Amino acid sequence: MLLLVLFECRDTTLFATMKFPVAIHKDEGSDYGVSVPDFSGCHSSGDTIERALTNSIVAIELWVESTVESGGTVTFKASTIEALRATPEYEGAIWALVDIDPAQFDATPEHVSISLPRFVLAQIDQHAETRRETRSGFLLRAALNAINGDAAHHA
Repeated sequence: MLLLVLFECRDTTLFATMKFPVAIHKDEGSDYGVSVPDFSGCHSSGDTIERALTNSIVAIELWVESTVESGGTVTFKASTIEALRATPEYEGAIWALVDIDPAQFDATPEHVSISLPRFVLAQIDQHAETRRETRSGFLLRAALNAINGDAAHHA
């Protein structure tokens, strides 16, 4: 028997996403475990199928970020459930598709124009120079620190 669930993350747009298969397993007395075959070693779990699927999206995002940060290569190519079903390690799995937007991991630099008071720009340049950074590098790091700090406070 094949059970297929489509799980769409609410904050992505349908046209920009790719659907990746995930295998859901449940042992008696345990949470639902999720394996993501297209991202080797990527797993998640949850006390309900819905929570396990939500957690699998987060696990994929963290897997991609970790792989890129460690210098690895990430390929966004979704396998078919039909091909994966034939694999013994997924025997008895419940299959679902989760939406992932590969564009959120696009690290291609993009030129932006911002307006800052000159005294602030001078302070940025001075601070960046003392840290042996470029202006862009400093602004990137400061923005990511602010975003990560905000996310930690709202979690």
